[in-house]
Amino acid sequence: MSLYAAANGILDTHVTWEDVEADLQEKLFTKATFGVNKKAGNISEMKGFLSRIALIEADWQGVEKGKTLPQKFVLKMPSVLPTFEVTKMMNLEDGQIGEKKLKNLAIAIKECHNAEVAALKILTKLKHPDIPFTKVYSLKPFDEENQLKGYLITEYISNAYNMCIHTSIPADDLIPAIRGLATFSALCELLPAEETQFALGRKGLELHFEEFFEGIDPCKKYEKLRDLFDEDHAEKATKVFLHYHKLLPKYTNIGETLGFKMVLNHGDLWQGNMLCSKSEDGHLKLEALIDWQTVTRVSPGLDLAKVLLGCLSAEDRRERGNELIGFYRDTFTKVYGKELFSFDELLDCYKFYVPVVAVVIVPDMMMFENFDETPEEKKEESPKEREKLIAMIEDFLAANGILETHVTWEDVEADLQEKLCTKATFGDNKKAVNISEMKGFMSKIALIEPDWQGVEKGRDLPPKFALKIPSQLAMIELTKMMHFGDGNGYEEEKLKNFSVSTRQCHNTEIDVYNILIKLNHPDIPFTKVYSMKSFDDKNQLKGYLVTEFVSNIHSVQMCDSIPADDLIPVIRGVATFSALCESLPAEETKFAMREECFELLFREFFDENVLAKKYANIQTIFSENHKETAEKVVNVFQLYEGLLPKYTRISEILDLKMVLNHGDLWQSNMIFSKTENGKLKLEALIDWQTVSRLSPGMDLSMLLLDRREREQELLKYYYNTFTNVYGTELFSFNELLNTYYLYSPVMALMFVPDIFTFIDNAKISEEEKVEARKKGMTKIIAIMEDILDIHEYNLKYFPDFFNA
Repeated sequence: MSLYAAANGILDTHVTWEDVEADLQEKLFTKATFGVNKKAGNISEMKGFLSRIALIEADWQGVEKGKTLPQKFVLKMPSVLPTFEVTKMMNLEDGQIGEKKLKNLAIAIKECHNAEVAALKILTKLKHPDIPFTKVYSLKPFDEENQLKGYLITEYISNAYNMCIHTSIPADDLIPAIRGLATFSALCELLPAEETQFALGRKGLELHFEEFFEGIDPCKKYEKLRDLFDEDHAEKATKVFLHYHKLLPKYTNIGETLGFKMVLNHGDLWQGNMLCSKSEDGHLKLEALIDWQTVTRVSPGLDLAKVLLGCLSAEDRRERGNELIGFYRDTFTKVYGKELFSFDELLDCYKFYVPVVAVVIVPDMMMFENFDETPEEKKEESPKEREKLIAMIEDFLAANGILETHVTWEDVEADLQEKLCTKATFGDNKKAVNISEMKGFMSKIALIEPDWQGVEKGRDLPPKFALKIPSQLAMIELTKMMHFGDGNGYEEEKLKNFSVSTRQCHNTEIDVYNILIKLNHPDIPFTKVYSMKSFDDKNQLKGYLVTEFVSNIHSVQMCDSIPADDLIPVIRGVATFSALCESLPAEETKFAMREECFELLFREFFDENVLAKKYANIQTIFSENHKETAEKVVNVFQLYEGLLPKYTRISEILDLKMVLNHGDLWQSNMIFSKTENGKLKLEALIDWQTVSRLSPGMDLSMLLLDRREREQELLKYYYNTFTNVYGTELFSFNELLNTYYLYSPVMALMFVPDIFTFIDNAKISEEEKVEARKKGMTKIIAIMEDILDIHEYNLKYFPDFFNA
């Protein structure tokens, strides 16, 4: 016997007339019986897919004098049977559900039912006039002794106006529902934690995504988009929907990762779960909020996204959406007694959940289109429903920030209007092109092409600019590409830690740009800055940089070697930057990371498994030739891995001077153009987000200089530039050489074993990849041989550093 097998009880469930009668006799303090003319009508249709719902009409017999008993009431019985019906109706899984999934659904449905029992107990305790709910006659949870007969018995609201998923509720009529949600969430925050521990948390989302849609081809869910749009728009919408469908598992707890406040949400508030009556003037009056079975502790944006996206007309959502979000926030704050989240934070939460809600609602609306209407009603309502559905998809696409971040077109436009002192707008034909690939792993970078409208006479506005937006999406892509974690990228807990680092690095880059702008030195080329938005307590999601776009870039890959002469401007730039920063007040450079950054980097990013893969890469690359060299290099790398704690104190141990280093000086962070004679010309040094106070040789070690012919010359050039700019000798040439050698093995360990991985994932032709692998192999072999020589130098001159 199970919840997914038909039984002989009411509406084919395990709950019998005798069960309900005996329970109500106890709860209503009566000995009256239902009588032979009792009735059970099925009112489940389109009102949920986890329960059978019966309208019970009792034929009460033997009612005590003066006793009033409900003539009708609602009996809600958890069951998997409705799930069978919806899978057949939606043609999912070919209308079939496997035994394993049925068992999992049965467990989830029991948890949801017990959560609803707990929620109704709280509502009964609170009994707040702004949270309307149906009167409860009896609650029967599942437990170890009761595995089949859970149910709810509540009042029946006879004057409920039937609303389906396509019904648009006027904004004014929706206010009581929003007030109810906000009041419920706020009051629950004031309750003892043990009273709200029933909330499903991340399971509320997993239930829908993992249990219900697991194994279902997502393409089936979105194929009807082609009936709504032309080919181009349908393809774009389908692509975005499928992208978010893949992201659904990460939504289960990424809200907390991003720093959103967590509150109790209803979790499933759509038209069918609001019981409304209709007045003579056509207004809807909220009678009760029902179906509290997926109460979930997530950010408050979930409920708002479901209500505003699913219940409002396109016109109301676009004109009054922010007003209703503000109403929720004001109500919550008033009831809670103080501010838990600002309006901007709530708005961000709402926008964050719009995609995941759309992924659920849109396919349902397409599947259930006009499901329960007469042919006449279908003819009248179809255009309105289709218009609402199309607008919802358009809003969904618009709600996604630029390159799937939280930064919107409106954010950037308003900011640049202020910074550039203009009222011109971006226009309808604005474009954002992703130019992030292989250019960093803490940010999304967009090439923005505004279609400037209303430009003031004589005003010159940039036709293109770069928008750099910190995002863990880039980190997720990198970790998957590099097969970090279990091979599928890092888990949420680790990503949560990285979110803090990402914000810190972005704010560091802003601090550096403020210095670069102040110095404005011709030997430190950097991109012109139009605007900078840092993270702070009130802005946790929308940090960015807006800089000039250098159009004549010559791309230099990680496997490419830069000629020594062409590298001189880079060395001059970093040396000048480091020297000038030493002359600034300490307060202006306190943002910089210090020596512990190496140990932190390896601990957080290059864990034991990742390093093992790096060593395996080296041995694989040289499995046929240079096998002995590979083994020696791996041994050297493992030695330096063990020395990382000492690198945190290297200046103290070896009495080395410390200066500001760029910290991430590799090919993609140098923007070059190419002259007619084939020379590289440095246009800008970019990505200043990991500026660190370290020994001066660190930046140079990242450049992996050609030490065989011109190493000494280039190091001397750095030394002379720094000394001339600084005005006096801070460190000797020999000290610079030593720090360069000490950092080189660590830098090589970080980058060299993965050169082939970057080549394989680059969006270049197979012929170009073959050529790149050849160049990469030559470069790796040379660097490996050099590292062995450098290690011998380090052992000779710093024996104490290598002692345990």
